[in-house]
Amino acid sequence: MMYLVSAIEWTAFVCNHTLGTKWQDSLAGHGEKGIMSSIVSCTLAKNFRNPWGVWVIAGLHGLPVWIIGYQYNLFGSHLWFLPKFVQPLGLVILGMGRLLCFLIEIWSIWIHISVLLVNTSMS
Repeated sequence: MMYLVSAIEWTAFVCNHTLGTKWQDSLAGHGEKGIMSSIVSCTLAKNFRNPWGVWVIAGLHGLPVWIIGYQYNLFGSHLWFLPKFVQPLGLVILGMGRLLCFLIEIWSIWIHISVLLVNTSMS
């Protein structure tokens, strides 16, 4: 399962890298209308410096650290002063942020493939 996450991340990275320095503008300004396009635009706005962007980046980078803390009982040994609900709440919030990040990665790969297919069929 972890290989799938890594493969999706790297595939999305390669697809977005081919768009050049304006990859965020290309994804956010894509002609496709829909809820996913709106979510991507909100997330990418201001270089992820907005609530959606912070949530996604926190899920992307914070969830693995949170899971390691959970596995090694860091909450019980070093962060004992935190209320008991913080550990599962953080897991849920960061997990939902990572899921949103995963959906955006899948969407960007889908857009890349659809653009390739449209450009290929027109020539």
